[in-house]
Amino acid sequence: GGSSQFQAEVEGVPNWTYVIEMTTNLVDWTHTATNRTDGNGLLIFVHSDTTSAPRRFFRVLAAP
Repeated sequence: GGSSQFQAEVEGVPNWTYVIEMTTNLVDWTHTATNRTDGNGLLIFVHSDTTSAPRRFFRVLAAP
């Protein structure tokens, strides 16, 4: 099979750090990445492993 990926653009506070979490059941969340927005507040997140679970949900939280 071929590979596929999920990409999301998130808009937030410029130069701020955000945590991206993932779940398959909306109960148990797993840390996936920590990224910083650019000077315009844009963060582009790419997740390349989209074939190991039939459905995934993501959330973005401001880092403490």
